[in-house]
Amino acid sequence: MYQRESFGDVNDVLVTVTSLPKIIFKSISTKPDAPWLRQIAIATVRRFFYLTEDWSLELRSARFPKHSGTIVVPKETGGERFEFDGASVPAPWLVSLITVGVLRPLGVLLVASLVHDYAFRYGVLKVSKGDEPPEDVAIERHDADELFREIVTVVNGNRSVGWLAWYFVRLGYWLGVEYNGRPRTGKAPIGVAMSFLLVAGILSALLWVSFRVVTATGLALYFIVYLLTLRELEAVSGLMTIVWMLVILGAYAALLSYWSVTLDGVFGLPM
Repeated sequence: MYQRESFGDVNDVLVTVTSLPKIIFKSISTKPDAPWLRQIAIATVRRFFYLTEDWSLELRSARFPKHSGTIVVPKETGGERFEFDGASVPAPWLVSLITVGVLRPLGVLLVASLVHDYAFRYGVLKVSKGDEPPEDVAIERHDADELFREIVTVVNGNRSVGWLAWYFVRLGYWLGVEYNGRPRTGKAPIGVAMSFLLVAGILSALLWVSFRVVTATGLALYFIVYLLTLRELEAVSGLMTIVWMLVILGAYAALLSYWSVTLDGVFGLPM
């Protein structure tokens, strides 16, 4: 039986989970006789889920007084089953790969995403105060995104993941992701848009200067970060970490040498 767990007190937010959500897959149409490429495409699409029973968590926070209490995510609302996709990650296999598994539908974001998805679907959260039955309490998009960040941070004890997840759900504002059936409601995340454009501009400029160098550097850093996460989890020994680090750096140096990359070449002059 699942034990009641209270998660820290981060940013004046206390979250208590009394049970894990019980979910089932929503059926997808499969075609065994379809061409192999279509079968692979079907296997990579986002999966959707249903709750098999109502699920809840307890929230205590002076920052979210209207929504403090027991937040209930019902399996049905108005006779309609609540359908969700976990953390709403587009191209989940690709995004999960790029983020070293941090952003994935049923990973560390699952608990927070249930509350967040319900708010996005209906524009409210069902909140029970004490022994009272749950009532619909309206919540604006920017507040739902902030609450999502805080639950991720508290439940996982990880501020970095909380802020990363928050950044991308706020970016969804500009990508036309609807909230309660309407796009671009609530406060516009101007800072998120500007920072994204800045980073995209810098990356584009670097790729224009030298696609090969930027790509090789990005891959090397990716594998180094992944290796270090394995070391933190004690999945590899310190000696093997050093060995693989030398292999990665050696391969990176060999590529640069093979391409005869000079400092002048990196800045766009003839290689």
